[in-house]
Amino acid sequence: MNSQINTRAVLSLLFHYVKRYWMILIFLPFLIGVDIAFELGVAKIQGLFIDTADHGTLARLFYVIKLVICLLLAGIILLALHRHLIVKLLGYVHRDITLRLFEVINHMPYQKLKKYHSGDLVTRVKDDVEHSSQIIDAVIEFITVLVLIILSFVYLIRIDVVLALIGAISAPILFWIGRMFDKRIRTQSSDVQEKERALRETAQEYIQGYTVAKVFNVSELYLNPFMQGRKDLSKAQTRLAMTNTMSRTFTESGFNLIYIVALVFIAIASSRNALTPGTIITFSVLFELVVWPVIGMSDQYSRVQEGIGAFQRIYDFVGTTNNTPIKSSNSNEKLETEISYKREVLSLHDVSFQPESSDRAILNHINFDLKSGETVVVIGPSGSGKSTFAKLCCGLYEPTQGKVSVHGQSVYVNQSPYLFSGTVQDNIKLAYDQATDHDIHIAARNAELEEFVEQLSDNYNTVISEQGSNFSGGQRQRLALARAFIHKDCDLFIMDEPTSALDPATEQQVVASLKTYLEHKSVIIITHRLSLVSLADRIIVMNEGRIAEEGTHAELMRNQGLYKKFQRRT
Repeated sequence: MNSQINTRAVLSLLFHYVKRYWMILIFLPFLIGVDIAFELGVAKIQGLFIDTADHGTLARLFYVIKLVICLLLAGIILLALHRHLIVKLLGYVHRDITLRLFEVINHMPYQKLKKYHSGDLVTRVKDDVEHSSQIIDAVIEFITVLVLIILSFVYLIRIDVVLALIGAISAPILFWIGRMFDKRIRTQSSDVQEKERALRETAQEYIQGYTVAKVFNVSELYLNPFMQGRKDLSKAQTRLAMTNTMSRTFTESGFNLIYIVALVFIAIASSRNALTPGTIITFSVLFELVVWPVIGMSDQYSRVQEGIGAFQRIYDFVGTTNNTPIKSSNSNEKLETEISYKREVLSLHDVSFQPESSDRAILNHINFDLKSGETVVVIGPSGSGKSTFAKLCCGLYEPTQGKVSVHGQSVYVNQSPYLFSGTVQDNIKLAYDQATDHDIHIAARNAELEEFVEQLSDNYNTVISEQGSNFSGGQRQRLALARAFIHKDCDLFIMDEPTSALDPATEQQVVASLKTYLEHKSVIIITHRLSLVSLADRIIVMNEGRIAEEGTHAELMRNQGLYKKFQRRT
């Protein structure tokens, strides 16, 4: 985790987003002035109304009433505009921070992104951003209240210096009382956010694994932690609410005590006929505007502390990238991607890979070249590093040592393909918007998917359920192949277990399609099924993170090594 961020740093970072909307910022000072004038005007008009009713004529009373109505209507309109602009500004900032988060997620190295639970990411994008953007509203209100207090104090001095000084002394005391709880509010706010994240992760895992939990009758393994997490969250929320309540209660009690003292001085001044009834009302309201808004300032400051607790989690996620140029996942110091007509489409030079969370390397000193138009099949026992090898080749992983060079564009077919929300057509032409209907149909046909799609209610316009739950594993795998096949001009195809979920008959058909489609293309196929070996120009056998054997089928069979053992087992 990054170091704790202070209030000034938070405001500086948020101003980076706010300053883009300078048109709104131009109008805000004027509208804040209207808000302040409205509050002060209420105090003045109340005094004027009382004095007019006490000593004035009926005509003057009606004049004051009409003046009050006109000013009230104008104030309501301008205050509504003030609120509208603030809400608009908050919406823009909320949107920009959210987009920034998505930008960081999109360009984050794959192995780093894997450290975060999807529920944690959703919490940061949704809840933390919302709480953070509220800091701006709290700051604007804080400034408004501060200016209101200063102007009310100036107005008070013109009426009675002693009472004005009482207000001036009591205001900072009340504010200090509220500040006693700042550190606790910030800590408890962060704790609430963390518990919300943990609860969302538990709920998300249970929903995604609902079928498995039911089949194995282990629902309680998720429900019990969820119930406990919900109790912990309720306790944390209660602690935060109690702290906020204590802060406000102490501040309000202090205000009531000070206000009683002020009323005593007002009564003494009134007994000496130093104040008119209207002036007494005006003074009472103004005194409240000096002292009472301090409670509002304290509340807004507490909101800022809560927002900082949420912003800390965003800062931990985004802060380290603010001064670092964003790089695509296929562009870094160890992975070079460029359009080229070199003979080698892919090169790995002395590549090793060791995850940060592991004490041993998964791959050790791999040297590999893939020639243009060559198909290489990679086999090996489970845990030998085949899938890691595929992820390094397509740029999802960065090597710990060595260099990976890809010349041209690559397409990766995962062994557990993900289907996005949308139609079948949308998923096939993913990242290839220029694809025509004819291209989509050809790709589906080559992946042995066309017959299945034509049986769907809306054919290629059929909507896919969340995570492709209305498709079987084999159907998802064939759709992923169609998604790869539609990239006709791609330089490199990397397929990780592309037929692992297919039945033997369908696999045989898909292999025949692959043989035709991938001819003269540069291909790496990771597999444990030796049926795909027939596609290979060259075979690589991996074992314990190293290339143990390499050659054609005939050469490897003569070697009497691992490859021949695999063949005997099938």
